Amino acid sequence: MKRRLAPVVHRLGIVGALASPESLSLIDDLVDIPTIDVLSDTTSAARNIEPRVFYLFYPDGKTPSGSMICPGMPPAYTCSFGGTEGVLGCQKRVQTFLDKWYADFNVIFTLKRPTSGPFYTEVITNGGSWCGHGPAVGGIAPFACVDQNGNTCHAFQCGSSARTCAIVIAQEQAHLVGLEHTASQADVMNPTVCMSCDGFQNAESPVVDSRCRMTRQNSYQMMLSRLGPWPAGTAKPSPFEPVCPPGGKPVVTITQPADGATVPDAFSVHANATDPCEIKKMHIKVSPIGLEADGVGVPVQWDLVGISDRQTIEVTATNGAGATASASITVVAQGAGLPDAAEIDDSRVRGENYGCRVSAGRPSSVDGGTGFALAALAALVTRCRSRSRR
Repeated sequence: MKRRLAPVVHRLGIVGALASPESLSLIDDLVDIPTIDVLSDTTSAARNIEPRVFYLFYPDGKTPSGSMICPGMPPAYTCSFGGTEGVLGCQKRVQTFLDKWYADFNVIFTLKRPTSGPFYTEVITNGGSWCGHGPAVGGIAPFACVDQNGNTCHAFQCGSSARTCAIVIAQEQAHLVGLEHTASQADVMNPTVCMSCDGFQNAESPVVDSRCRMTRQNSYQMMLSRLGPWPAGTAKPSPFEPVCPPGGKPVVTITQPADGATVPDAFSVHANATDPCEIKKMHIKVSPIGLEADGVGVPVQWDLVGISDRQTIEVTATNGAGATASASITVVAQGAGLPDAAEIDDSRVRGENYGCRVSAGRPSSVDGGTGFALAALAALVTRCRSRSRR
């Protein structure tokens, strides 16, 4: 259910000069803004199946903010704590804090503006002068006591410290969720840059200047209730990787050899996979001979040696969200297979014969992809050596 409200703006500001994180404080300066549509606070974990999306907008100086409370063109984000990686390094350092503080909540971060669905947006800059706020203002957010998924807030103090930036980002986004300030210095919702906090405190704390008729707030439990819990045992995607669409799976193709082909005892398998989300792993299984191996990167090539008879080759791709898909072919190999013990010795096992060509897992560049000698698996090497010692 939606309700139309006239929320106020919380300004996270600085008392006095911008000198240190300790001086950050909430200035009690409330600004009326036009009425907006917001989600009712009946939104809860029970209604959250898909994760909420939190868009971290680090401006490029060419894209409007899209914000109702700070319309216009924000300047390109700059920072001083990114090391040799520059802005990317700053983003990664800030994200380290956010990933920890939001780990239990059903929220994913993205650095790319989503193309559909509601999402939280935070415009991140190193000052607020571009939208009429002086150097004493650290951040602002519309506040309406209820969840405003789809609205935009702002973090202004993000140029000189990753931790300070992360605290402002987290607090302003939590205002969109409906959280108020607390008196606890162990809570990121304290109206200062809390020196002893490490995220949303899981304890009841007095509310500071409540506008929602609340006297106490457990910030962690309130975030958990309104956003929902992140599914246990599921890795969150990184905002530095493409966002994987829900239910999406890779498309796998085996480009060589052809299905039903007759091949020699030594041949290569070429495979590719595509997915809007990054391909994390490629896996090959050859049956009934019983060979398996992993590959990283696409396209990929595996070299098979010492193969005989009819074999089924299955290639499985895994994307960044853990979704898998497979393709398979059947070939007939004309090789004699692995020889009997009387035909080989250790020197030949360590050479390039009978499926023991290279040490296990050693990659080589093949056709611009990543190639692996499948028959170099440790299990196969052990098999060859055990035969030679009978």
